[in-house]
Amino acid sequence: MNQSATGRKRGKNDLLGWAVLGSGRAGTIRARDIQASPEHRLVSHVGGRQGEGALQRAVRDPDVDAVAVCLANAEHAKWSRFAVEAGKDVLVEFPLCASERQARELFSLASARGRLEHDEIIGLLTASHSVRQAQMASGQASRIEVSFQGGLYRWVAQEAMEGRVGQLAMGRLQALDQLCGRLRVEQVSCRSEQGGYVLTASLQSADGVSIELKESRWPGLKRASQWRIVDDRGEELGSAPTTVAAGGLFERDLQVFRRRRDGDHAAAYVSTLDVISVQRIADIISAQAHWRPQVSAVS
Repeated sequence: MNQSATGRKRGKNDLLGWAVLGSGRAGTIRARDIQASPEHRLVSHVGGRQGEGALQRAVRDPDVDAVAVCLANAEHAKWSRFAVEAGKDVLVEFPLCASERQARELFSLASARGRLEHDEIIGLLTASHSVRQAQMASGQASRIEVSFQGGLYRWVAQEAMEGRVGQLAMGRLQALDQLCGRLRVEQVSCRSEQGGYVLTASLQSADGVSIELKESRWPGLKRASQWRIVDDRGEELGSAPTTVAAGGLFERDLQVFRRRRDGDHAAAYVSTLDVISVQRIADIISAQAHWRPQVSAVS
């Protein structure tokens, strides 16, 4: 038996029962954290290769209260919808879906069915994001420069093949939205390079902060990210020391999910409207990038 915060022992029926869909890194960590939690229990952990029937049975299991969708990106919307229609609350690994239209549909369905649709964006829980929030709190930011690079592999390559270069930037876009408020796309360019691409997007925040986002992706490129937040003199803003909550990022996200499910709406670190707004920006960037690779470039 597990011990509750009130001191009484928790029985099986007091714990939140989970089905984890996906056997990759995210699914494995989710399953591990659920098993280690005193408030959750792992009912099943099913990989995509076990087939659609196995995934459906796991979701429909009456012992399952919530479903963690950790499958390939292209499967997120499908299985989130399936879980909500099966009467389950859903935690879906970032990104939620492929378009603003899909995001609106998923959130509307969850609301209509009285279910929680939780979009995990753990980048917003990192120490580095907290430092950037401290930099922005001074109110002196004039410009933000973000440079990201990463490989072109598996699901990333598939997203690129579909022309969704904006969606591949959504982690940075979601962070920028939280730091600056609503964003406006000013200009987008995308060129082919090294069998991949270099995307440059100029954006503007509602309060006049100019933003340049540069994303480089090609096969074998090592992942790295650099942020510069500067004032109107071009000087980088300092940051206050940041206290980071204990626990891993996935564990903390799991705690947020439980609090939201229990009715603590203030626990959400990103709102439904924020997710929809950023998805719209990603859609615009993808449409204006006009980038379509040759099949051989991402094979």
